[in-house]
Amino acid sequence: MKSILSLVDIYAYKIKMTLNQEERISTSLGRTLSVLTFFILVVFTWFVGNDFVYRKNPVSYVDEKISSDYPKILMTPEYFPIAFGLTNEYGAPMKNDSLIETKLIQTQLNFNIDPPEIKTEIELEPCKKDHFPSIDQKQFVDASIELFYCPKLNSNLFLEGSFISYNLTSLSFVAYKCDYKKHPDKCGTKEEIDKYITKNVLNYNIFYIENYISIGDYLHPLQTYIINKWKFFQTAYKKITNYNLQENYLKTDSAVFSTNFEEIKYGKLIEEPTDWIDYDEDDRRLAMMNIHSSNISQRFYRKYIKLSEILASVGGLIKISILFFTFLH
Repeated sequence: MKSILSLVDIYAYKIKMTLNQEERISTSLGRTLSVLTFFILVVFTWFVGNDFVYRKNPVSYVDEKISSDYPKILMTPEYFPIAFGLTNEYGAPMKNDSLIETKLIQTQLNFNIDPPEIKTEIELEPCKKDHFPSIDQKQFVDASIELFYCPKLNSNLFLEGSFISYNLTSLSFVAYKCDYKKHPDKCGTKEEIDKYITKNVLNYNIFYIENYISIGDYLHPLQTYIINKWKFFQTAYKKITNYNLQENYLKTDSAVFSTNFEEIKYGKLIEEPTDWIDYDEDDRRLAMMNIHSSNISQRFYRKYIKLSEILASVGGLIKISILFFTFLH
């Protein structure tokens, strides 16, 4: 009997020693809380870091910059393709050089040289798909751009400067009355020209690409659309429409740890007010569409979550969990 009591005393002493040493004993509640904590961590990590994989919800913002300089903008087909032409009131292409002549002219003004103005006629040719490389064949055909005229490939067109700087380079699409006084054998009469304009309700047109930004599309953020703008003109007035070409940027930070912005540059045409002035028989210009460089640019930024931010968020949740279970214990 004494021996049995001695064994019980020894066992009780061992239990006491174990409890005093704060030995952790696995319980059903502890196991449940551990599994629950692990599950919460996995779910939290996924919701915090799924954009690291799919990249659909970047942090984005827009910054508009106004510069004192009017940049030199190269108008290549890849950067900013354009097409021109005349249409009637139904949008059908119209071309009759014996009545209305159309020209594309690049004008360079430099007040430091003499003469200060140099005009260069840019050769036009029927538009081909190569003139609009950023759209597919279906878009090109559906817009009927092949029925209009584009600057000849490799024409080296550019815009630069403004009226308040010492130099200015602009582009103008101009519709003239055929010079029936100098070339009566080639041109129709004044009455025939006026009747042709009035009867057909003639318009001068420009086709170009408009880019819209799809913030959530990581691989193809620029969505392209074909824009056709037209203005009608009359025989007794000269109509002038001005456009400014903005050089805009889409900057994407896709680095895993550091900051590294990749840049896409694209043009955006901004229409200015249209003016009417009296027609000048010596000048013969009926309609003008002028394009200038703009000193305003928009910069769109996209930033995606980085691996370090995911680890920091998960680490913070782990610390909160430890504090909670310490308090619970």
